[in-house]
Amino acid sequence: MLFAATTHTAKAGTSIIGTVLHPIFVLVGYVLAFFYGLIPNYAVAIALLTIAVMIVVFPLTRASARSMMRMQLLAPEMKKIQTRYKAKPGMPTAERQELRQKMNEEVMALLSRERSEPDRWLPADVPPVPDPDRPLRRGQGPLEDR
Repeated sequence: MLFAATTHTAKAGTSIIGTVLHPIFVLVGYVLAFFYGLIPNYAVAIALLTIAVMIVVFPLTRASARSMMRMQLLAPEMKKIQTRYKAKPGMPTAERQELRQKMNEEVMALLSRERSEPDRWLPADVPPVPDPDRPLRRGQGPLEDR
């Protein structure tokens, strides 16, 4: 009964993550069964499955590593921009936000000039990652900034 999970239906109380990832689990099960059918040894089948997953994920890994290297090359310039727009102690909140916005604009100009946008490969409709330093308030979510 290796593939008994293929008839799985979401029940009340089932985790959302399990329901969403279920097709991936089934696919991995099929691929593992295929490799086990070729060589009836689970250790070899798991090794072949690992190699197959690494081959599938390699383009994303390569793009991520290249982007990280480009960002490391730009780090000194970005640090200069951050020190230029550093907020002084006791500065009003409105001025801090204005400085932060100018700094972000200059950093984005640098990244676009150097063609090193960290999320260049993402589709345009993916919302930005919220800033952990800035709490979300009503009307100030990441989608309202667009």
